[in-house]
Amino acid sequence: MDARAARLLGEVPAYPGQWRPPVLVALFGLPGTGKTAIAEALAARLPLTLLCTDAIRLRHGLESGPATHAVIYEAAAELLRAGGGVLWDGIHATRAHRDAVRAFAAELGARLELLWCTADDATIRARLAERAADPGATTAAGKFVITPEKLAQFVAWLEPPGPDEAVVEIDTTCAPIEQNVARIVRFCSLSP
Repeated sequence: MDARAARLLGEVPAYPGQWRPPVLVALFGLPGTGKTAIAEALAARLPLTLLCTDAIRLRHGLESGPATHAVIYEAAAELLRAGGGVLWDGIHATRAHRDAVRAFAAELGARLELLWCTADDATIRARLAERAADPGATTAAGKFVITPEKLAQFVAWLEPPGPDEAVVEIDTTCAPIEQNVARIVRFCSLSP
């Protein structure tokens, strides 16, 4: 096992044997759509090991998203093989990225739930402006400052899910986080 994946496994709570079959919940969407807030609230409610792409990349000094994903795939595989649940907070912006996550879950016999987080443009921009206003706090929270130019790149890159993709859309614009989490748990029938 890669040393970075082993170190990551030593840092996160694990819940072996809690899920039958093991479960992988993957959040995707643009920066500023509330993925991390939803992920943290969902992990507080259920025995899921939270793996946040940005936080892991920052904490471990990884060069890029693909390098971080390689570490997450390795750590998540160990957790899922042990009958645990994994909550992966990442962008997963393209169909190819999501297909790779689907194949990964299938290979490990894990149930997959894909959550597509959305928010209106004004909400996204306001959230990202808050991050930019205090870069130190943003980094400490395990996030990156996203400039309007970088957001435009993400918007151009994002492939919304196709009609054949089984996803649950969560609009974080107005509903309280706990209401969205309750909806996810109910809609996805998430319980160990």
